[in-house]
Amino acid sequence: MFILRTVFWKIREVLPAWGPVRWTMIVLVLLVLLFTGISLFHTPAYEVVYSYRWIVMPAGDGRNTVFCALDVGNTGRKPQEDVKIHFLRLVLNHAVIPPTAKNFDVVERAITISQAGMRTTLSLGRLEPGKRVTVSILLMYSSGALPPAWETAFRGVEPSRGKAKVGDPGLTAAGRGVFTVFTDFLPF
Repeated sequence: MFILRTVFWKIREVLPAWGPVRWTMIVLVLLVLLFTGISLFHTPAYEVVYSYRWIVMPAGDGRNTVFCALDVGNTGRKPQEDVKIHFLRLVLNHAVIPPTAKNFDVVERAITISQAGMRTTLSLGRLEPGKRVTVSILLMYSSGALPPAWETAFRGVEPSRGKAKVGDPGLTAAGRGVFTVFTDFLPF
């Protein structure tokens, strides 16, 4: 109890000296860490961050169309030799066109599609640090067939090293950049 009281008083003494800019930055960075699990304080050697859009649209005659876009980015400092995206096999059987991938949502990227058991795997290949890939899939479900929820269709992102985390790859890189610029204003 004595230690907590001492720490509290030390923080209280330093608070006015740091000023509002430093405290605002610290609070924002800690909130990002708390809610996403992604650290803006440092860049790990191996890390992949991804986000998704799963939009179900009625197509008429009881049919449903599903548009899926998955943004995958290497937010680590070192390249990933291969990044794999796994889906439930039955889901991609409803693809109207084969899945496509684009670097930064602009330049076409070759991907490898394989199937094993109940899983379809999209292999993005080598992903350099700071690079992002958008994978797009268009699914069509006939009348009476309901499309699955994202949690059922998606089986995960598997980097060759490190961990894959849910988040926005672009915002993660931008947040780390802003944090680096404002490091001079921070107390640590």
